[in-house]
Amino acid sequence: MCPNGKDVISKSVTFFAQGETRIEEHYRDGSYSISKTDNSGTTVSIQECLGGLSGSNNVKPQKTIKPSKIYNNKKPVTRSKRIARKISQAAGVHYKVRVTDTCISGGAADGQMVCISKWANETVSDDGLAFIISHEYAHNMLNHPQEAHTDKIEMFDKTEDVLIKGGIIGALIITSIIHIRNRARARNMEREADNLAISLMKEAGFNPQKGAEYLKIYSGDQGGIFATHPSAEERVNNIAHYQTQLSK
Repeated sequence: MCPNGKDVISKSVTFFAQGETRIEEHYRDGSYSISKTDNSGTTVSIQECLGGLSGSNNVKPQKTIKPSKIYNNKKPVTRSKRIARKISQAAGVHYKVRVTDTCISGGAADGQMVCISKWANETVSDDGLAFIISHEYAHNMLNHPQEAHTDKIEMFDKTEDVLIKGGIIGALIITSIIHIRNRARARNMEREADNLAISLMKEAGFNPQKGAEYLKIYSGDQGGIFATHPSAEERVNNIAHYQTQLSK
């Protein structure tokens, strides 16, 4: 994917659960390229089309485009903050938004602020980015980070208590039970955050269904009892259903 004559100064590779791979390369002249391969190894460009995948299985080689040409914005970070301001107005609450390359997923929330990954800020459509920000806003508004933290403390406390009273086998059993229960709670939190995110997006003037397309492209979640998130397919279907209910 490296164009002829380009000196690569950094490269990152992200592997998704469904066998897909995302490759990002930054070059010395300030430009960069991003490509994605599906589980069959076929390379698909996601750079030339702001809203999602472009082309078919026979995609031409990736073009390298500077961020300013993609968004017509010399400071791409301000894009997330511009969208976040609209979400904040719709929510009636403000959280600090930070764009960082240390955020592995598209976004994260800790109860006080929202983290947006650099790659999401630079490659996802406005509606997709609004979905990410709204979803993380929703987690904070619904107190999910604190609830998740409480669940972890409870698991550690009960495991320690059983370990002292019943030994290793008892501790392993209770840990497994609580772990599965906590993962089920985490998936429910994701569903709740998705629903609130839809309302926030509609209020802020974004298209929730187009925003949900982000999940089809980037989410590697497949669901299951040990998963922290429902599958991408379930989330997209739930979003479509919930949006229909809101429109009635």
